[in-house]
Amino acid sequence: MGSFVGDTVLTSPVWNWGPKYIEITQQIMEGTYEPESYWGGMGDGIVELAPFSDRVSEDTIQMVEEWREAIISGETEVFCGPINGADGELLVAEGECLDDAQMLSMSCFVEGVQGEAPQTTESCFSTE
Repeated sequence: MGSFVGDTVLTSPVWNWGPKYIEITQQIMEGTYEPESYWGGMGDGIVELAPFSDRVSEDTIQMVEEWREAIISGETEVFCGPINGADGELLVAEGECLDDAQMLSMSCFVEGVQGEAPQTTESCFSTE
């Protein structure tokens, strides 16, 4: 996105599905492919971060790299509690993690995210 709007984009997620497509193609050619629900991440090289803007401090870059390594190593889980909604109310309790259905139906913001979302913490995962 930085090529469109300049250094105001601090970084962006980058998805590289190439390795997974190669894996699936190889399995199809070998006759071993089984359909699956797949959530690629940083650990398997599907998700990465674009280069940081010059506006991002070295301290922040270092902090992001530390969190990135903790995510890749499994030391921390991004979608596990405690997570509060933007209103400060508990959304995901400590020791619990969001499942696929919850992640796909989430319609509220978490603490620290500013803006307007269609739902409150109480009805964040409601499909009605």
